Amino acid sequence: MCSSYRCPVADRAGDETEPVTFEEYVGSFITDYDPASSLSDLSARSTVATEAQLIDIEDGAIFGSSPEDDSANHSVNLIFETATGDRYYVELSRPVYMSVDELRSAMPLGASSVIYLKPNNDPRDENFFNVREGPTWFFTTPQGWVLADPDQGIITPLEGPGSLGFDPPAGGETDLQAWLVDPKAASA
Repeated sequence: MCSSYRCPVADRAGDETEPVTFEEYVGSFITDYDPASSLSDLSARSTVATEAQLIDIEDGAIFGSSPEDDSANHSVNLIFETATGDRYYVELSRPVYMSVDELRSAMPLGASSVIYLKPNNDPRDENFFNVREGPTWFFTTPQGWVLADPDQGIITPLEGPGSLGFDPPAGGETDLQAWLVDPKAASA
């Protein structure tokens, strides 16, 4: 289940009484992937390119010998909804020390995003548990999530500042729409 950029870094050390922050969560990923060279390249690799609101987060699939397997890989689904009501469940890994409720509290729910997605085609065999009915998605690359964060402005949370791999679009520091190239939705 841990492929390319979706693998969380090892558990945090020390005191776990501090609440999980958004920055801690998005900073917990290893980013080994083939980066897009531009927004047009990112769009060309994507099945979905759209603006959507981050509305919730839910417990996702578990990959292991059982749901209680201490070494199992856990995930969450970030739930995005477009202005037309289309929903996209985007799977990301969840470090086992971060509960879904903690992550929900840390997420900027209600914030707008531009998302570039590809279908989750991982086989769901007998070692997968808590698998959601219906399609799930992955960000095409970590570059494929652009968030209008209420505190930080427009950011690429899975990449961080200066790590995008290409120049932001003109006006992209203040205009979320500038990040949307060749909008497309999943066909039903």
